[in-house]
Amino acid sequence: MIRIRSLEVRDTGPVRRFSMDPVSLNVVYGPNEMGKTCLVEWLITSLFRNTRGWNLRDIPRSGKILIEGLEKTPVLMTPRRGKKLEDYWEEGEWGLPVDFSRLLVVKGAELEFGDGREVDRTVIKQFLSHQHFLDTIESRMDKTLHDARIVGGRIEAAKRGQFKGWEELNEKRKRIDELIQRVDQIYSGGDRQRLREKLENLDKELKELEAARCHQAWRTAEKLGKLKRELAGIDEKRLEAIRARMRDLEGREKDCSRFRANRDEAEAGCLHYEWLKTASETCERLLDPPRVRPYFGIVVNGIVLLTSLILLLLGMHLAGIAVLGAGIFLWVLVAVRWPRLVRRLLHQEERSRIEKGFRARFGSVPEDSAQLKSMLKEMEESLSRIRVYEEQLAEAERFVRDEQTAIRSELTILEGREVERKEWPAVVKRHEDRIRDLRDRISQYQTDLKVLQVEEADFRKEPAHAVYSPKKHDELNRERETVRETLEMKNRELDNLKLEIESATYRKNRGGWEEILDDLENTRQALGDRCRNQTADILAKILVHEVIRELRGAEDAKIQRGLSAVEITDMVHALTGRYKTLRLEGSRIFAGDETDEYPLDQLSTGAREQVLLALRVGFSRKLARTPLFLILDDAFQYSDWKRRHRLVKTVLNLARSDWQILYFTMDDHIRDLFEKYGKVLGTGFKSVTLEPA
Repeated sequence: MIRIRSLEVRDTGPVRRFSMDPVSLNVVYGPNEMGKTCLVEWLITSLFRNTRGWNLRDIPRSGKILIEGLEKTPVLMTPRRGKKLEDYWEEGEWGLPVDFSRLLVVKGAELEFGDGREVDRTVIKQFLSHQHFLDTIESRMDKTLHDARIVGGRIEAAKRGQFKGWEELNEKRKRIDELIQRVDQIYSGGDRQRLREKLENLDKELKELEAARCHQAWRTAEKLGKLKRELAGIDEKRLEAIRARMRDLEGREKDCSRFRANRDEAEAGCLHYEWLKTASETCERLLDPPRVRPYFGIVVNGIVLLTSLILLLLGMHLAGIAVLGAGIFLWVLVAVRWPRLVRRLLHQEERSRIEKGFRARFGSVPEDSAQLKSMLKEMEESLSRIRVYEEQLAEAERFVRDEQTAIRSELTILEGREVERKEWPAVVKRHEDRIRDLRDRISQYQTDLKVLQVEEADFRKEPAHAVYSPKKHDELNRERETVRETLEMKNRELDNLKLEIESATYRKNRGGWEEILDDLENTRQALGDRCRNQTADILAKILVHEVIRELRGAEDAKIQRGLSAVEITDMVHALTGRYKTLRLEGSRIFAGDETDEYPLDQLSTGAREQVLLALRVGFSRKLARTPLFLILDDAFQYSDWKRRHRLVKTVLNLARSDWQILYFTMDDHIRDLFEKYGKVLGTGFKSVTLEPA
């Protein structure tokens, strides 16, 4: 298992200092221009010897990195010196191809396998076959015409060695032919004159449109000034004050209604106050129950007198005298209280009348004078509250009258006429809507004026012959630029044509075009003779390589077995969730699902990136046979958000199977997905944010 134990970067582009002890899954987030790409390039130059094709920038690189798993102790690597990973693969028993480093790094969201190559037959056989053995045998032979063949009477071969020289001779001859044709076209056609006339017409139209734009800017500025003056003429503070007064008035009118309701409720409770007060004053004692009944004393006195008479007649003088004395005392007592008893009897009718009146007003008979007093006290308290309510109501009504007068006066000034009370809200709203409309129109005109991009000094009051249209203006500018570039190109062709001819014929042409054409014809004839001689030599050498080509006939079957390996197909299905098979046909790769197969180069960008990443990881797992590390520089940047979840989860599963992942991103969404799913790894997940220097 090969892992990055630690890394320390110093003075690499915008990265002044960065250190990290990577765990299983590492996310390094850095906004744009924060040095993320420089950090990835530092890792590439530190780990790999062959950096050709990475398009690395020439920036200072300093720092060190420790790698575990190559030797018994961690190996130190730096960007400028020491052994690289390829050195260990070549020296050891790893059995890895030279370009294996291309599998471990995705730089700049480019999932191709380095050097800008698509995944084709050449890439596949490099990683899934033993083609390098045949290459070793063939390298001992003439390397000039490897894979050369004759197809349709034409020689096809890689452009190198002798074939490259032969191709160059043919290209030189074709170039001479093209130069002769260009001389004829330039001097026989009138393209340049037509382009000059068209450029003049376009300049004239653009000038008219520019005048129309300046006139439109002047008109827009005039309308804007008029609206601003109209808005300045509106007293917004007065309008706001009126609105505030109306809110206060509405609140006080509600207070008036509340005070009036409280007063009416209290007055309803004091409706019979005067009657109750009179009844209480005149009938207080009449309403008290009598302590002795009126006839009780007369009956008792009669009995006492009769008893004393009987006792005297019976000879019981002392007893009779005693009883007679008691009777006399009772007669005196009755005589003293008799007027009162008589008065009670005389006012019995008045009492009955008051009880009837009480029942009619209050629905019951009073128990005693205490009840009358309690009711009278409650009514007096209600009368006190009524006075308070009356004062509050009077104050609120006075405020309402004053505010109504003030608002009416303000609205009269604002409107220039007297406004009815029911019109107040509508009038205020109309003025507010007018202010809002003026501001919206001012904002729109300001935007229009800004879009026109005309300085005030360039405003044009006079109307133009054309009507300004931004779309037409842009179209004319683009067309003019195209015509201008084409004309300049024609002129450059005319100026450079002699130089090209001189370069092709290797001599200065100081004469006229007739002499130049003669030189070109002579050069073409000489090149033709050389091409025929070299063609005969190449045809002879092609036969030498036919046997080796026959040995490569079984290559496709072996490559297909490699593409069907579990390490690759499982990874493809895990990442795409759809494709389960890969097949090589000719030089193209086809991905298959349950129903059909699709060329890899015709898949959507997201699906294609998933397959490429699956091939990259699958090749690595199949070839290395041990967990390694992957450096992914925004590898999921161009995937849609739904696919990103699957990609992140697959990378998480790789980390669980002892692979070490270093993912560099400037995408907030991708960082958040890693932080969301990476929590399950615990200490095996690390998220780092690059800070400004």
